[in-house]
Formats: sequence, structure tokens, C-alpha cells
Amino acid sequence: LPGTLTITDNAGTQTVNLSGTAGTPTAALSTGTLAFNNSQVVDTSSSPQTVTLTSGPTIPLTLTAAIAISGANPGDFSLSPPTNCPASGSSLAASSSCTISVTFTPTASGMRTATLTVTDNASPTTQNVSLTGTGTAASVSLSVSNVSFGSIFENTPSTAQPVTINNMSTSALTIASVALNSSDFALTTGTGACTYTVQTLAAGANCTAYVTFTPTATGNFEGMLTFTDNAGGVTGTTQSVNLTGSGFNNTVQVSVNLGPNDNLANGLYTSVTVCNPNNSTECATIPDVQVDTGSIGLRLLGSNAAGVTGNQVSALNLPQVTDASTGYPLYECVVYGDLSYTWGPMQMATVTVGTESALQIPGASAGTGIPIQVIVPGSPATATSTPPTDVYDEDGPDGAGIYYNPCTVVGVNSENEPIYTSGADDDDVTNLGSNGILGIRNFNVDCAICTSLPDATGQYVEYDSTGESFDGTTINWFVEATPDQYQAWNPVAAFPTDNNGESLTLPSIPPGGQAKATGTLTFGIGTEPNNALSDTATIYGLDCDADFLQATFNTVPYSDVDDQTDCSPETTMLIDSGSTPFFFLDAGTLQTATGVTFGTCSSGAGWYCPASTVNLSLTLYGYDATTGGVGNSNTVQFSIANTDSLFANQFAAFDDLGYSSISSGESTSDDIIDLGLPFYFGKTIFFGIAGATTGTPNLVNGYYAF
Repeated sequence: LPGTLTITDNAGTQTVNLSGTAGTPTAALSTGTLAFNNSQVVDTSSSPQTVTLTSGPTIPLTLTAAIAISGANPGDFSLSPPTNCPASGSSLAASSSCTISVTFTPTASGMRTATLTVTDNASPTTQNVSLTGTGTAASVSLSVSNVSFGSIFENTPSTAQPVTINNMSTSALTIASVALNSSDFALTTGTGACTYTVQTLAAGANCTAYVTFTPTATGNFEGMLTFTDNAGGVTGTTQSVNLTGSGFNNTVQVSVNLGPNDNLANGLYTSVTVCNPNNSTECATIPDVQVDTGSIGLRLLGSNAAGVTGNQVSALNLPQVTDASTGYPLYECVVYGDLSYTWGPMQMATVTVGTESALQIPGASAGTGIPIQVIVPGSPATATSTPPTDVYDEDGPDGAGIYYNPCTVVGVNSENEPIYTSGADDDDVTNLGSNGILGIRNFNVDCAICTSLPDATGQYVEYDSTGESFDGTTINWFVEATPDQYQAWNPVAAFPTDNNGESLTLPSIPPGGQAKATGTLTFGIGTEPNNALSDTATIYGLDCDADFLQATFNTVPYSDVDDQTDCSPETTMLIDSGSTPFFFLDAGTLQTATGVTFGTCSSGAGWYCPASTVNLSLTLYGYDATTGGVGNSNTVQFSIANTDSLFANQFAAFDDLGYSSISSGESTSDDIIDLGLPFYFGKTIFFGIAGATTGTPNLVNGYYAF
């Protein structure tokens, strides 16, 4: 455009010709569209894309507002370095350019759109770039939906269980967290483990969460493992795995107290729960059951027994044990060392002691129970007053040859004729001293020789409702060989774990006894953190009667060696928690050995009453099954105090209570050594079950160890 500059002064007029070209700012963008990945996983960011802004060649470009993103989904796109354009109010020099960088982070799946706007002093005043991209929902799968840890020992970590999360999509998956909702479960390391914090899994990749279970108590536990990620295109999506497990403890508390009659010194008791195997809701927890390491099998008084209170076994409708070969129900009569006995039917029950349960005998169908004896009043009537002389020859109808009352027979004489006794019938709380007996001696079943018909003892008998005739006498019961699966089972041997034995621990008590004592019965040997054999313990292998092979007192050996061919003990040497005193030899033998008179007690015949406590020493010898001779040995000390003085305290727990092992009319050849409950105080004594395959040692007849 032309123009003239005129200056007028006293010299006249001066003019200057002017010319110039008019112009406006311009702006140009390198592209009108930025198209992002069509499968960007939700909540993950794309690589940046750029657009270039260029000013005109002659006039600077001034930005009059901040560069902005608007439109349908503005939050899915963002400016990111290296954006270097001027801020609002600043100018881009003429013939210059700057870069605008944009990142796509979809917040949902599907097509996402927005507009990038540059506002300036060019004409038009805005320049726009269309932004497009597609969000893709990440897809995941878990290797499992539930993890069961089973039964885990209390306060002991389980083996880690893996849970793998797989990214099934074609794009990356963002895992925000991996978490547990219970402190009884924990995450740990392992091959391919997740980071357990923010983590990105590439398409097709996976990682594994490793979970352990450490129960802090007994009982059932539940928890949940949760992965939080952006699966499904939604931030905060979760996938969960249910976690279950139970805590168990292989111990149960035992108590030395006066028992349900409040009059039995050195009674050792615990509670046992029995259930009907056909109906798990039919259960009863029986208190005051005597713990007996000298017998085998669970025996419980029926509900109609005198003195029984509370829930009892007869109300459970337990299935009757029936001999499949005859179709007849099975009964048992057990004669004990004091010649008393219990009589009653064999029935099936599941048995729980503490948290350990015997649900079936090994090899049987799951949950079918184990045979137990239910003690009922009375005993079978004697079929004939004069049994035939060939009573043990098993002749007669159906192979039955024993027609006398089995509850009154304790053996046979040299002519194979029965030897009778008139012991008490322990069919009530007064006589039994408890609601039942938990027998956990060193064998699986209580009558190994009863499995063979020639050796059948009459301990197990069957009823024939039609009656049988023999020598003109009609009977309704007879003896048959009794397989293991029908006999009273040691519940410990039927536990699924911790079934190779047990140990009993009782505290030390002062001379003169104490009011009561509490101890621990621990199941299993070398199977859990709390039941390992001590390195200093002497392991005594047992003979086929589950006894010591030999003992020496005052240089005199008492031996079971001559009984190993037929396993019929004459001299018995055992450890027995069911015996309330030391049953130890006889007063004459002890006086000879010590020079002390063991006196006459007002408490009754057989009790020892020395004027002062006598300390005794006894050497015990185990059985070596390899050589058939003497095995490990050690010497133990114990004491016998005045029974009258002890009982005057009206205490329950005594470690120095003694009783003669022979009865009136017997000879010293009948002496036995029965280290009863007094021997347990201040010790942990292990009882290994014969032939157990778990743990060390594995001895054919079992073992004692202390």
C-alpha cells in the first residue's frame, strides 16, 4: 500500500514516499487426525503421537488460550512431553514450529474420540485435530477357583499352593494388587511369582501367587485371595479364589483326678467324641474316659449303666458289627488284669480324641467307623455247668466248642479245660471307675490270636437266635474266629495321620502327692514338630505280648523269654497308665531285697505300707526281634510310700503308690511288674505301635521309649 509522509516547516515543505504490504498471522497443523491403537487395553497408555504447529512466514503466531482437549472422551487423551508449544499469551516466531504430543489411555472399551484444539490470533482463530482410538478390555483366567489346604498342624506353615493368573487378551493387563483378607494365609515367593504390587502382564503372559496357610488355632479357617486389575475394561475389576483349611493339634489334655465316683486315686481321664457313621449329627462327647496304655480299643458304658450321666453312646443307634460269614452279631467279653471284665456288643462308630479322628479302619470304606465295645449290664448265661474236656478243640456244631460263660474264663489248664474266675462285672461307673476306657496299647487290635479258629479264646462270641445243640445242651451263642476288621481297634492306629503311636506326658509332683494333675496325650511319633523322640530316650523293643522281655530287681531276673513261642505271658512286665499303683512283686520279695517290712494297710489287703518311703531300682530290658533275645536296657528308679498316709491326704495324684502283684493263695512265681500311673509323673513316655510304617523305629511288636 502506498503513502506519503509530509513535513512542513519555515524552509518549506518536505515529503517522503511510504510503501508496505499488509498481512495477518497464520497457523498450520501437520495433520488433522491422530488415530491411536485400535486395541489399547483399558487403563494402559499408548505410545505418544505428535502433531506439529507452524507459524506463518512473516508474522509471529500468538496463542490466546492453552492447548486443550475436548469432545466425547477428553479424559482418554492427554498432552504429554515433548509438547513444547508456547503457553497462552506467548508467541511462536514467524516461520517457526512446535510439537504437540498426545497419549491415549482409554478408560473403557470401545471407540473413544476427542478433539485437540489450538486457539491463537490466526484466522480462523482455532485449529483442530481429531483424536480417535479403541479401548480393549483385558481378559484373564485363574488356574483354580478354590484352594483347600486340608488339615495343617497348628502354628506350622503349610506347603505353598499356587494360583496362576493368565492374561488371555492380545494386550497388556495391569494388576494393581494381589491381596489376602486373613492373616492365617500369606503370600510367598516361587517360580514365576507375581510381584504382589502394581504389575503389567504382557499379552498371553501370566504370573503365580503362592499362598501358605498357618492356622493359629484348631478348627476351620476361610480366606480369600483377590487380584485387582483392569480386566473387562474396568479399573478395579477383581478375581477371587476361596481359601479353606483347618488347624489341628495332635494333643489332648488328660487329667489325673478322683474320677466320676470321686474316690479313685491316680485315675487318668480325657473326653472322647463318638458319632454314628451313618449319621454324623448323631454324636456324643463322653467325659471321664480312662486313658489306658495297657489295653486296646474304646469301650464305653451304655446309657443304662448305673452312675452314667449326660450324653451317652447308647442313644446314637450305632450299627452292630455282624460277622459276614455267619450273619450273626458279634459280642465281646474282656477280662482285665484284676480279673474284672466288661461285656457287650461290638458296634461301629467314628471316634474323635482332641482333634484327631478315626473315621474308618485302614483299607475300609471312608467314614464307616471303627469297632468299639458298648458295655451292657450282665453277661451271657453259662450254657453248661460242666464244659466238655475238649472245649478248646473247636469241635461241635458250626465249629463251636466253647459253651461256658466267656466272661468267667481266664485260660485253660494242662488238659485244655477252662480256668474260671469270679471277677467283678465292670458294667457300671462304680466298678469301672469311669464312663469308659480308651485303650491305646502297642497293637492295632485287641486279640491277635482271635483271628485264627484254633486259637479263638472265647473273648469274641456270636449269637445264634435259633440256638445250637451240643451234648444235649441248647445254647444261643458260640465262638468263631474273629478277623481284625471286627475286633476292637486302637483308635490311634486308625487315625489318617499321627497313627504310629503316642506319648503321654505328666508333670512331676511332690512326695505325698497333690490334689490333681494335668498332662498331655500327644499322637504320632516323629510326625509333627512336637512329637519327636528324644535323642536321650532309651527305646525298648517289646516282645509279642507287648511287654518288656526281662527285668532285673535285686540281681534277680524276671523273664518273659519262655513265652515267646506261644505269646502267652506268665511273667508280665509292662507300663500301664490304666493301673493306678505300681503293681510290683510281693511284700516278701521286697522285704528280702530292702530289709524293710511293707506292712499291713488299713486301706486294704495288697497295698504297701512301709514305715517310710522306700526307694527302689529296677533294670528293664527290651526285646530284640532280630536275635530273639535281649535288646536295649536301662535302669529306672521309683519309690513306694505308705498307702495309708497317702490316702489320708485325699489327693488324686501320687507317684509312689504301690500294690502287691500277687493275690492271696498265689505264689511268687505269679509276680508281675506293672509300672502303673505313678511311673509316668515327671516323664514323657512313648508308645510305638507294632509294625507302624511311619516314623522311626519300626519294630514288629512296637516299643516303649523314655
